[in-house]
Amino acid sequence: MSAGWAGHAVCAALVACDLLARSWRLRLLTIGAGQELGMMDSLRTNLLADAGAALSPMRIAGEPARIAGMRLAGVPLPATLAAITWEVTVAWPLLAVTTVIFTALAAPAWWATTAPLLLDRVASGWPLLAGLMVLFIVAVIWANRWRDRIGGGTRFVGHFGTSWRQMPPGPLLASVPLSLINMVARTALLPALVLTRPDAPDAAVVWFGSFLLIYGQLFLPTPAGAGAVEVGFLGGAVGALEGDVGLLLAWRWWANGVPVVLGLIVAWQARRQLLGWWPERVRAVRPDSPRAG
Repeated sequence: MSAGWAGHAVCAALVACDLLARSWRLRLLTIGAGQELGMMDSLRTNLLADAGAALSPMRIAGEPARIAGMRLAGVPLPATLAAITWEVTVAWPLLAVTTVIFTALAAPAWWATTAPLLLDRVASGWPLLAGLMVLFIVAVIWANRWRDRIGGGTRFVGHFGTSWRQMPPGPLLASVPLSLINMVARTALLPALVLTRPDAPDAAVVWFGSFLLIYGQLFLPTPAGAGAVEVGFLGGAVGALEGDVGLLLAWRWWANGVPVVLGLIVAWQARRQLLGWWPERVRAVRPDSPRAG
């Protein structure tokens, strides 16, 4: 790999900080919803969600995997949904604000030095982009239908609204800096690998390009943005690093590979409980189930 050992050591620390911050956030929000969730159970839940999100189109399996992890930890479904909903409620506006700040600080340098190269590569690779657009439309249709199938498992939970409304302000306020740590740690992975090299491009370009590639995956139809992210990276989205496959593999390993591997280990260890829990619990609360009323 073309990144130095110092960069890999920083990435390992960043991944650990990210997992710790997200596990602490989920634990605090679950406690705020009136239930206990240990740090190890919270960590396992987030790793399951990471693996499900990274391996599914449009991250569709991420939240069901998170729900399964919390239910296996003994957290009732209303409190589970309240904690997850509040997590999203805090994280998405914070992501929007962070996007504005990154754009204001780094977009001018990125647009001046990197955008022309990337746009040229995009123009020459239009057949691939057209295919990705078709795949995006298919994935949206599939994802909506899949959400409808599992929707019965979440819409008819009587105490969800109560758990959501009774969330105290303390966990919500604490989740703000924890969410920021999550965003900064994930965005910093690529700069850690790049900026420790002697031939590193402009730091603002690398940070902004990393932010685009990391959070652009949320809107891409392929698992972990596979295909489009690689095209963006090799096309010059983070400066004059196009063609550096070793750096790309190193970054993908820390950003996606490590959480997926750890999440699959957790899933394998809990495979019997997961296989037994999911069909039974979803049927139990579906509106057409005899037990749903």
